[in-house]
Parts: sequence; C-alpha cells; structure tokens
Amino acid sequence: VVLPPRNLGPPDQAYVAEGIAEEVNNRLVGLSGIEVIGRTSAERYRETTLTPQRIGSELSADYILALRIGSEGGSSGHRLRVSAELLRAQTEAAVWSESYQADSTADYFRVQSEIAQGVARQMGATVAAAEQTRLAVRPTTNAAAYDAFLRAQVLLSRSIKVSDFRDAENLLQHAVDLDPKFAEAWAGLSRAHTEQYWFWGDRSERRLALAREAADRAAALAPDAPATHF
Repeated sequence: VVLPPRNLGPPDQAYVAEGIAEEVNNRLVGLSGIEVIGRTSAERYRETTLTPQRIGSELSADYILALRIGSEGGSSGHRLRVSAELLRAQTEAAVWSESYQADSTADYFRVQSEIAQGVARQMGATVAAAEQTRLAVRPTTNAAAYDAFLRAQVLLSRSIKVSDFRDAENLLQHAVDLDPKFAEAWAGLSRAHTEQYWFWGDRSERRLALAREAADRAAALAPDAPATHF
C-alpha cells in the first residue's frame, strides 16, 4: 500500500505531493508481480497514528510505502525533494529508503520510475523489459501542462463534487491544449466529463460525446496505458 504522502512544502503546494504520490502508485499498479491496495482504502490512513503492523493487518498488506515530498516553484516546474521509505508491515522494519531530488518537471518522471523500480526490487518482483520501457516514458515535456494535470488528479481522486469535476475538466483541457499528445491528460479529461454526467452535473448527450472523444484521443495515443483502460 502507498500511504497518502506527507507534504513538506507550503500548504498551497500540497497538490504536487499528492499528484506525485498518485503517479508512483499508478506506476506500481502497472508492474506485474505486485498487487497494490486501492487508493480509497489507503486514504483512510492519512495522518494516522496506527502502527505499520496494524495498517498491514487491516489492509492485508505486506509492505507499506511512505513518501515525504517537499516542493517549491520554479520557472521550469517545481523543485522536488522526495524521501521514500519501504516498511515490512509485520516487523515494522525499514527494508529500503532513498532520497531524491528533481530540479524540473522532466525529472519528475525519472524519480517516479526509480521509486517504483526500487520498491519492486525489494519486494522480489522482476521488472520486465517492456515494463522498464513503460516506466521510462515521459507523458509530457510541458511543465505547465503537467502542473495542471497534477492539480486535476487531486480533484478527481479525492472528490465527488460536481464543481470539482468541472474544475478538473478546465485544468485538463488546458493541459491538452498545451500538449495535444499528453495521453494521460486526455484520459483524465474523459473521466472529468464522465463524472459530471454520473453525478448529475450534466446529463446531456453532449457531455457523453465529450467523454467519448477524450477517451478516443487517449486510446489513439496510448492504447496500452492503464489510465486509458480506466
């Protein structure tokens, strides 16, 4: 299980920590040989005082990944400091820890991939060549597009408010306007449209058509990506 991250940066930068943790979680989900507890279940342990052993017992999780993420704004994105620690739930022993720094948006993806691969190694999972290639892919090179994507991810993963889904739609539309080849943003945009329909924000045929169009764009760009299938 990937626990909700601890934000070491300013409160208004918390979305960066949340977004990075979400992306690390998604990369682990995409690796064979590893079963990842769902984010909804993990969310219950935000700022928890329970021991790793108790969390592991309640979730039937063998390992717990704790992330501490600090960020500060820059011209090319956010400068990140990431501390990752993998605990064996039953013994509460730290089996792996590493610190990372990312000086630009381009480095975010390297850090996310290195954390996922480090966790996989410690859990005894073999990362296949095709999976390593997938981990190395940079979904976008546009810092502003990725920043908008991270903001939207938090709204989509932690809310059921129609107003938040509309805000996510605007952020993701901005992201794909900046980078039309950003497949994950197209997938997220499809979800933002779908959620507005599902939660009675807009039950029009036009809303469904927009959701389908965005999903088709994601599928054309990245047909095998987990975000596309979701």
